[in-house]
Formats: sequence, C-alpha cells, structure tokens
Amino acid sequence: MQVAKFKEKLESQRQILQTRLQGIKEDFAQGQRNNSSDGAMRSENDEVLKQLEYEAQEEIRAINQALQRIERGEFGICEDCGKDISPARLNIVPTAQQCRDCAD
Repeated sequence: MQVAKFKEKLESQRQILQTRLQGIKEDFAQGQRNNSSDGAMRSENDEVLKQLEYEAQEEIRAINQALQRIERGEFGICEDCGKDISPARLNIVPTAQQCRDCAD
C-alpha cells in the first residue's frame, strides 16, 4: 500500500476543509453584521452555517486521526479485527478505521 499517497490525499482534503471552514466563519460573521429585518431567515441561515461548520470540523478531526495512524504505522489496519483495510476502501474512505466486514 502506498501510504504516502494517502497521506498526501488526506493533507490536501484537510486544507480544503480548513479553507471551507474559514469561509463559513466569515459568512457567519457577515450574517451577524447584517441588520436584516427578516430574523427568521437569518436564524435559518445561521443554523445551516453551524451545521456546515460542525461537519467540516468532524471531517478534519477524522483526517487528523488518520494522519496520526499513518505516523504510528497503523494506517490501513482495522481497529476491530486487526486485518488490513483494503486499498479500494481506503481510496473511497481514506479515514476508515475499520475493514468492510467490521464496518457492516
């Protein structure tokens, strides 16, 4: 398995998410400054931004954990059964902690 390829992919994805997270924070701050009279719409927009922020943070957390597994030499090993996680699964879900059998 080419761990370096996965590390590069994970780091790239983390950078994209960090940029997205910064944009969400800026959008949220912009909404706070906006004196719109439609409080319901502003509240709904805030909820959407909060959810997007939460999802980006969770993805970054999962990526950081995968990068830590790479550093420890544990990347691609199922945390439940100890077997290898297939490269095909890791290509789709590079943050996978379990093999397909254990994840089902």
